[in-house]
Amino acid sequence: MNRSVFRDALSKGDQDTSLKSLESALDGGNSLVQYLNDLLFTATCVKWGRLPCDHPLIVLNSLKNIIGEDRDSPSKTLLNFGLELLTDQSLRKNDALILEEATRSGVGLTIFVGDLEDALQDGKWNESKLFAAKTFLASDRSRSVIDTLAAMALQNTERNGTFIFHLLRSFHFQELKEDIWTYACSLLSVIAQQRLPKPHKHKTINPEKLLGSILMTDKPALWVTYSSVWRLWNGEYVRLKNYHREISNWLSGLVLDEYNSSELYQESLLQKEENGSDTRFIDLAESIILQDKPALERGREIVILESLRGVYCLNSNDNNSRLIGRRLKHQSEL
Repeated sequence: MNRSVFRDALSKGDQDTSLKSLESALDGGNSLVQYLNDLLFTATCVKWGRLPCDHPLIVLNSLKNIIGEDRDSPSKTLLNFGLELLTDQSLRKNDALILEEATRSGVGLTIFVGDLEDALQDGKWNESKLFAAKTFLASDRSRSVIDTLAAMALQNTERNGTFIFHLLRSFHFQELKEDIWTYACSLLSVIAQQRLPKPHKHKTINPEKLLGSILMTDKPALWVTYSSVWRLWNGEYVRLKNYHREISNWLSGLVLDEYNSSELYQESLLQKEENGSDTRFIDLAESIILQDKPALERGREIVILESLRGVYCLNSNDNNSRLIGRRLKHQSEL
């Protein structure tokens, strides 16, 4: 199915057309990639007034990462939950109007990234949108505006870190130039929810050395943020130094109340099947989705699951594997 047809169906709430695309995605391959990318794109269009950590884009990118464990036979349960998350969501419709306004006011006028950063820092949201649009157009519609906005948003790592990671990874999934401005507008809408603090000083700290202490702290929201920013830390980004500065400052300020219990070191759930298959996280995700709970609550549990999967992929030595396994067991029993 043509990508624009599915996106149009999602924006109009056309369930019949959307379900046809889902059935096609079950074949895997390009159909699956197209389906997931269109879900992610549509999520960036959602009008979101709640906390960034609950944004459907985070849940959808988490689903995409888990589905990736078995791309040849993708889980229909997970694919269908992606559709469910976008059902009845209000979408932004005026992203293009901002670009039109920027063009009318004179794209050719000198515009510096510093102007955009100053407007964001001062909480001048209307100016920020206009400067972002001009920066985008002046850069030949490059992704640099996304990188600039992400670096600014990380000045509030506690609030925005998880959203930034999942938005950047969602865009990186296909990196379509035509989608850049929509992703930028999604970032702008989240930044505008709360005034940014001033830039922080860089701290000397290694995120990986905090892993054990993070997992020993009984705070799932902390696991989620930590997993997100650690993966940002290890990424390849133009503004990585800026990311490191803000992430290191946040990490250095954490107060970790470790739960010292030998039970956390019992045998891990993270054991591969004897036949060598590795669908552990898919199975756990399906069990979460099939629970009789509101979509928002199930979405939060999916994000926790994917965050633990993320740190497991980064460092899966025996102790960490046991800790993660026990955390997964605890979450599955809630």
